[in-house]
Amino acid sequence: MFEAVVALAGSAPGDVAVVDGGGEWTYAELERASAVVAARLRESGVGPDSVVGLCLPRGALMAVAMLGVLRAGGAWLALDPSYPVERLRLMVGEAGCAVVVRGGGQAGLLDGLLPAGTVVVEADGLDLTVEVDRAGLDAAHEDDLAYLVFTSGSTGRPKGVAVTH
Repeated sequence: MFEAVVALAGSAPGDVAVVDGGGEWTYAELERASAVVAARLRESGVGPDSVVGLCLPRGALMAVAMLGVLRAGGAWLALDPSYPVERLRLMVGEAGCAVVVRGGGQAGLLDGLLPAGTVVVEADGLDLTVEVDRAGLDAAHEDDLAYLVFTSGSTGRPKGVAVTH
């Protein structure tokens, strides 16, 4: 689907897809990096309707991780590093995150918040330039969960809202 969107936009693999303070990423780099993340997540058991917490600062790495989760067939949940610890704990618990991706200087942020057995993927340690086997990636269906977003909690307790593809 990602490749179809790129083609529909008339973009070439060498065109700039994402820009942040760290530089520019082309569509080819974004595709390759998201495939690496997706393959690592699949190795960690991520599949349809698995919720993956993303504890990353806003920027290109977050875009790579979001796309990687979707390509692995999972759903992402943004865990904003600026949120209070109790809110993050509630979100992770309510969503049932079995896997969390963190990076961009967030190492250690979730220590003590995650249930036992949660797999933590350190995005800063992944080689996003390697080629991976893409078999089994990009197989999500329209009824599969794509992401979760939590309400502000104005009624007293934040609630997760599930969004499908």
